[in-house]
Amino acid sequence: MPVIFEFEVVKAFHFATAFAECFGMPVSNNRVCLPDELGNGFIQEVYPGNGLALCIHSYELKQDFILKRCSSPSATTLTMKFDCGRSPTKPLFPDGTGCEVEFGTGNFFTELKLPANQAINFMVIGTSRQVLLDMVQPDEDSYIAKT
Repeated sequence: MPVIFEFEVVKAFHFATAFAECFGMPVSNNRVCLPDELGNGFIQEVYPGNGLALCIHSYELKQDFILKRCSSPSATTLTMKFDCGRSPTKPLFPDGTGCEVEFGTGNFFTELKLPANQAINFMVIGTSRQVLLDMVQPDEDSYIAKT
């Protein structure tokens, strides 16, 4: 039976801290190391100070694991997940060397199944809709970019 970690992204959410609290692990310098019973590796939060939050996952699990992000009431939180070498469905790149990017808002439920005994390396960038708009600076006629 897989281990399940369920969470909801709300304002000032800190994934590493929530993960550590759930499994009784310490957080040091925004990093939590997996305990031996789960596997080996770490989850690291990075805050570059420009309205972005990066969450780096680098580990190998001893048992299957499921990350469940519950939907939040707000669509203002945006996430971009960068993942190389894995795909939950048929791979886009048959040789396994491709990468995928998933872009979403916090008001959607997502479930990520992570298999045991496989190197897991992915990064999630979180920001707000307004920060992203300020970075992109779409022109007045860019309805699609603004919505």
